[in-house]
Amino acid sequence: MIPMGIVIRNFASPEFWTAIGSTPESFSHLTVMNFITDNLIPVTIGNIIGGGLLVGLTYWVIYLRGNDHH
Repeated sequence: MIPMGIVIRNFASPEFWTAIGSTPESFSHLTVMNFITDNLIPVTIGNIIGGGLLVGLTYWVIYLRGNDHH
């Protein structure tokens, strides 16, 4: 949804802003650079680390349990 907000902020007509009672300046923080640095990179790193740990630990536990039953 953030990319859609960036597009709307940059390309919406003046009539749109009048209809919603706001201005593009109210959304000055919606930039591609802010999206990348404040959202995309941290979320991607978190997903890689968190997913890697969760999946890795799950397989490790399964592996250890498999050895206990033999």
